[in-house]
Amino acid sequence: MAHYQSKGVRLGLVAWSFSVAANSAVMSASAFTQYSVHYLTQHHPNKQVSAPSDLTLELGQGSHTQQINLQNLYAQYQQSPDKLTLLVADFDNALQRSFAHQDTALLTAVIPLLRDKTYVANIQQLESKNGITAPNQLYVEKVNEELYLLYAFDSPDSIRLASHKDMAALRQQSPDVKQRAFANLLTRMPDIRVKPLGEKDLLVLTADGNFESSLLLYGALWDHKNFDVKGDIVVFVPARNVVLVTGSKDTAAIAHAKALVNSRNWSYGISRQAFIKTAQGWRVLTASEQAATR
Repeated sequence: MAHYQSKGVRLGLVAWSFSVAANSAVMSASAFTQYSVHYLTQHHPNKQVSAPSDLTLELGQGSHTQQINLQNLYAQYQQSPDKLTLLVADFDNALQRSFAHQDTALLTAVIPLLRDKTYVANIQQLESKNGITAPNQLYVEKVNEELYLLYAFDSPDSIRLASHKDMAALRQQSPDVKQRAFANLLTRMPDIRVKPLGEKDLLVLTADGNFESSLLLYGALWDHKNFDVKGDIVVFVPARNVVLVTGSKDTAAIAHAKALVNSRNWSYGISRQAFIKTAQGWRVLTASEQAATR
């Protein structure tokens, strides 16, 4: 089973402050899922389309099944409900282009992705329900109790998550897939910047508007030469393209970041937790630690 996601619109920091339309006509997740099933059934009569759960589709043809996650598409629809047909049509077109390359594990296209434990658990649950076993299961590496490193094959319209089978094929092409994945990512980010956000000592990391969160796992980036903060480096990654940075001793900035993270529903969300940089890597900044800084 292949797992796909739409990359959606590349949003920069200036596009953060959106509001979900207060419109009673906005479909529920269940209704949106059924609309998507109907649309794909009408446009692809040779495929079997089903919805095992809200915001999850399965497209089958013969013995091959593709699992489609609609969470990001639904979030885009909530922001622009009047563009329902256009959003679903664009999503469908992107999927069809991706399916044409679904059996290719190209070293030049692989990139690292940061995702949270709920995201991984949902996919693993679907795999178990559908009887998917290794080597076709999603490949993951645990970062900490909240975050996971995944790999994906990047295309202009979408990304395909890598399976254990894909990783085996990649390792035949390179002894260090992780290093190559980050090299590929950096070529897609020619202009990585650190900017102040507001008057408090809160920084924001900007790059391509799509994969900023993946940079959390690029070790060479995270030192005080690049981030002049008070204390140990603390980050928030509420969405795939949003990384807020401050210091463990800066109580005002941590409070400001927490307020920002909790003030909205994030498209392509990752985690509302704070993470602190240690010699062993990133770990969750606990509530008691945050309370102690106040």
